[in-house]
Amino acid sequence: MVKQLLTPAEAYRLYGRTNVDRWVAEGLIRTAGISGKSSKQNFDRAALERIAAASNRGTYTPVAER
Repeated sequence: MVKQLLTPAEAYRLYGRTNVDRWVAEGLIRTAGISGKSSKQNFDRAALERIAAASNRGTYTPVAER
């Protein structure tokens, strides 16, 4: 079974910390708290997948190669 919500650590591992942090800063994704739990914040997996699929940054030339 695939989890609907990902912890920040899981999101960073799957999509890269830089990407996830940039998406949050750009307002493309927000964290969603789990009701009844502590203030732990999570990301919606489906939203992350949509954003990652639409992102073309993977085709950019790395800084070292510019």
